Amino acid sequence: MDNPTVLLNRNNRRLRMALELMVQASIEAQDRMLNEHLRDINLSVLREFCTVRVCGPRQCGHTTSMVEVAYQYFENPVFVVPNISIADNIERLAKSSRVVSVATMDRSLRGTDFDSVFVDVATLVSKTKEEQLYDLAIPLAERRFAEHKPFCVVMME
Repeated sequence: MDNPTVLLNRNNRRLRMALELMVQASIEAQDRMLNEHLRDINLSVLREFCTVRVCGPRQCGHTTSMVEVAYQYFENPVFVVPNISIADNIERLAKSSRVVSVATMDRSLRGTDFDSVFVDVATLVSKTKEEQLYDLAIPLAERRFAEHKPFCVVMME
């Protein structure tokens, strides 16, 4: 039987690879869309082309993978967490981005210039708050699309 640490590291690499492939697929789909001059952003475009959902078992490196992929593909990601206690872990891993709670995201995201939104433990975010998140993300995506650049909402579950 494998050592639990070895299994954890292997699972972390697998989850990171899965997340990376899904973000790449989203960016490629957006590039095709932008090349065809389809730049109108609405909720369905945001959900269908810009949203990546990843669900995996507990303790397999969700947060670490999320932060690593965020900085690999984006310059100015924002991390949304269901509560502040989860924020500490992300703040230790994140370079310079902002970590906001679901409770304060309305004040924290409005009028900002983030190029992606990463939600940790998305299963703890209510449907109402998720809809509010998408409403806040539409103007961010519009700005990125106007610059012919991708935008992602990544939900780690």
